[in-house]
Amino acid sequence: MNRRLIYAVSITVFIISLIGRSGSTDPVGMLPGQSLNPQVSGTSHSDRVLWGLWDVHIDTSTGQVDIVPLRGASFTANVNNILEGSPGNMLIQDIDFTEFFTQGRIDCTISLRHPLPGLDMYHGFDVWGVFMHNGSANLDYENLSYGTTSSYEDAVLLNPDGFTRWFNFNEFSGGGVPLLGYWPGALSDLPDPSAEVNGYKIFADGIDATSDYHTWVSDPGNAENRGIYRAGGINSRRYELQFPMPGGNPVVQFQYAVVATWEPGDPSLTGAPAAYDPFDFPSSANCDEAFFMVADASGSSLFYVDETNNGGDFSCDIEVFDWQGGIVSETGVPNEIERITIEGDFIPSGSSEFSQMELASVALPSTANSSVFQVEILGCTPGLSGTANFWVIVESSGLNGESYGQGFPTVYPESPRAAFHRGAVEIGNESSGLAVISIDPDNVPFWSYVDDAQISGTSFEDGCAVELRKDTDVVAAVDVVWQSATSVLADFDLQDVDSGIWDVVVINPDLQDGILEDGLTIDVWSDEDEFVTGYYRLPNMVQMYSGPVLLATGRNDNTIQYLLWDPEGDGWEGPYLLFSGTIGNNILTALGSDPNQDRAYYMATSAHLLRYQGGTGPWEHGYHPVWGNRTATCFVDASSRFHFINNTQNAFGHILHYRSSTWPQQLSDYDIPGNYFPDGVNSLYLTEGNIITDDGAGNYWVAYCKDNSLSPYLGYPPYGPRYIRVTPIPGGGLAAGYTTVEMVTGVGIELDSPAISRDPSGDFHVAYRIWDTGDSEWQIRYEVSTNGGNSYSPGPEIFTGSTEPTPGYVYLISDGQDDLHALYSINNSFEYRTAPGGTSWSDIEVVDPGVGSDDDFHPKMFVTSDDILHVTWVRGNAGAGYGNLIHRMRDLD
Repeated sequence: MNRRLIYAVSITVFIISLIGRSGSTDPVGMLPGQSLNPQVSGTSHSDRVLWGLWDVHIDTSTGQVDIVPLRGASFTANVNNILEGSPGNMLIQDIDFTEFFTQGRIDCTISLRHPLPGLDMYHGFDVWGVFMHNGSANLDYENLSYGTTSSYEDAVLLNPDGFTRWFNFNEFSGGGVPLLGYWPGALSDLPDPSAEVNGYKIFADGIDATSDYHTWVSDPGNAENRGIYRAGGINSRRYELQFPMPGGNPVVQFQYAVVATWEPGDPSLTGAPAAYDPFDFPSSANCDEAFFMVADASGSSLFYVDETNNGGDFSCDIEVFDWQGGIVSETGVPNEIERITIEGDFIPSGSSEFSQMELASVALPSTANSSVFQVEILGCTPGLSGTANFWVIVESSGLNGESYGQGFPTVYPESPRAAFHRGAVEIGNESSGLAVISIDPDNVPFWSYVDDAQISGTSFEDGCAVELRKDTDVVAAVDVVWQSATSVLADFDLQDVDSGIWDVVVINPDLQDGILEDGLTIDVWSDEDEFVTGYYRLPNMVQMYSGPVLLATGRNDNTIQYLLWDPEGDGWEGPYLLFSGTIGNNILTALGSDPNQDRAYYMATSAHLLRYQGGTGPWEHGYHPVWGNRTATCFVDASSRFHFINNTQNAFGHILHYRSSTWPQQLSDYDIPGNYFPDGVNSLYLTEGNIITDDGAGNYWVAYCKDNSLSPYLGYPPYGPRYIRVTPIPGGGLAAGYTTVEMVTGVGIELDSPAISRDPSGDFHVAYRIWDTGDSEWQIRYEVSTNGGNSYSPGPEIFTGSTEPTPGYVYLISDGQDDLHALYSINNSFEYRTAPGGTSWSDIEVVDPGVGSDDDFHPKMFVTSDDILHVTWVRGNAGAGYGNLIHRMRDLD
């Protein structure tokens, strides 16, 4: 909501001459009673306003204070008595000159009266008395200037309640509405103070001059009043002012402004129409940005011994008070904060930023309108011991928080509205002993090599060692470079190292160690590895008897190649030549490994069979008599007999089953128990996914999709139904019967892409793709059989949505811990979910987000005996069916 300006209270005061000797500190003058009855006729859209301008002369020998009006504000209201007459709405009293001539310090009490007594509809909110002077230092944050006690040009407020950017000379001057900008007085000795961030004291009903504002506003009774300043009220605050002393002589000149917020109210809201109470005004009557902050950094461990022995962590509890997120709108303070920036010379890079999401994770509730944010900055580098200052900048995410503009043709900064706080932290002068404080990076991929990890801490000695520890496992760094007492570099070879959270340990030559608990997280996923480039197609994987993983793939240059992944080696080895010559398109259709010895079989279109028996040369070449096949799968049973199942291109998709007892060289070497599964004809093409599983007793189970509408024998119409079915193959013999998992009727209704897996407990699991006509959405359904594959019951769905999953690319695999793993393709990327114990599916993890204009297709998923999940796929041109091979792994332990 845009605010409307009718009420405005702002005073610019100049103390331009403080000369003479220390005088009386008795109160000077009284606030005269003044009857005001302005007739307001103008409005504007504003929430922070500046009103009026005065020169103030103080005679330090007598304590006499002269306040002289310099000009009137362009404000359409009958307030001439205020603007042109008595300056009685502002008073300076109780001036203490005790430390003025020796240290340049003056303490005084400033009292203000609301300029519109009797007009309750003009109660003000968030009234700040801002002390303005020069700024010779600068923040990293937008290079804003501020005053410092170390400068001979700056005067500062030593006891501010906060700091603000509102109405500084540099950013708000240049014309426009006087109430909404900075207008210097012609007689001022400091007409253009350069500080852009200035300290203020908060004026509100109920708080006395010397009260600690944090204690006061934390009282629920005081907070309920929302910082109100009632019309005609008088409030006072004590100011501690430090002036520069060039040449040992104090120089006194400063400007003073009062800013406030207002929005029209409705006296009937609280049931008392004769009076305006705080909650008769909307939340927009308060300022948008945080109005107060407290920062407690006493938990920090910063230290400085010398240039080579310094460090520690900065830990800070930042309590942020924000009306919009507190008792006013009840949205929660974290919702009102866009970000918090912390600046300090000891902070790496000078500053550290925390986003709204990061802050939400460390936020704790405090009072009704404040939250405490527990932030930590590791690996700091103090340059000196003692007290160090830091800044906290809180940017508003409120409705009007995007800039300081208020809907008027005035000059203002196009920057987020922000609140500023200056805190202090103690930096010790000695190290706390050997300690590890941080490691960068602190999160690395699975199966990676970490080069030059930066480890920060204290009391590191030359010759120290570094290692990672998790439970009883220890991983030593392969290289350690000592840089200083607070820094070492270390390399880690994390191949074949479990994922999870590891302690980081530095061990000095005297065998003392420092431990950063839970310092390094090894992610469960590896990075993408484009491990071979070229025109590759359809990768497939099996694990050899001796452990390595074998991947075979065809290329469009009439070669078939293979690679080996050895867990004890350096990743993929190869590619090596599997076969050179024309085998259809050299598209891999089946790959199986012998469970008894290091032999593997590769079957490709058309009528080719190859055997691997070690080495890196071409495989032995044989033949298999099949009808022209489209897709296939194969396995090697417990007796080392080779079996394959394939779809034919003719005869409307018959599924055939062959097996052999010896390495086949001719048709007579095959035992052919039958041409068809017992389900007969008309089956759809077999899919790319895992469609065969072993029950551990020499029996195999195949999942497939049957569509009676393909049958020329049934006639058209009617069209037959479509099924997902599972067929057991007892003892490697002819398939015996089938179980229907799912059925749909009607032509054009999608049901396909089955995948099957058996877990170590003996349960069978099936997934498939379907268009759910009832819910009008795509689904990848999951069903489980706990009775040996005789019947299936629905489980939680793997995928539901309006976007179509890619047909054929559905995988469902069980690992050695009875956990299920699902992979499917959607929108040119692959999504992964796991179901621990097969109960409920985890959140979706994107294995491959897709890269540029390239397509990602033909994924394969495989779980090895050491519970590592391998995913490989082709990245390139899906229409042409070839590209580079990409690989990722996931640690399942």
